Amino acid sequence: MLPPSSQDQPLGLTVHELPSPERASGAAARAGRWRMLLILLVCASPVIASYLTYYVIRPEGRRSFGELIDPQRPLPTVDGRWLECRGRLVPDASGQPRRVVGTLLDVTEQHEVQQRLRDDALRRRVMIEQSRDGVVVLDTDGAVD
Repeated sequence: MLPPSSQDQPLGLTVHELPSPERASGAAARAGRWRMLLILLVCASPVIASYLTYYVIRPEGRRSFGELIDPQRPLPTVDGRWLECRGRLVPDASGQPRRVVGTLLDVTEQHEVQQRLRDDALRRRVMIEQSRDGVVVLDTDGAVD
């Protein structure tokens, strides 16, 4: 590694001295502030222009993204399955993991039954909450549930 010379400066935005209050409030300071505001506007102009174009000038343009792909093809349906996995590591003689032993069980039907029960319960609750009439639920023997 080379020794640092007296002319080496660290790379960065280091403040070496603060301006005096008289110099900070002068015409040069105002010009610097205007210059910084102009730089900010130039940097922010793409964002402002895209916002105005997307939301103000052409709000109906948001519907046209799908028209760019021609011909439009429907997405394929995916037959998702719910799987329950259980397994354990089998170590070798030194205690290091050697293999995995386990089972994989398709629980799609149970999951669909549970989802239908939740949907049915929600439908009944909404129906009861929005009903203007009183609702009484009876079990199979005719007793109030």
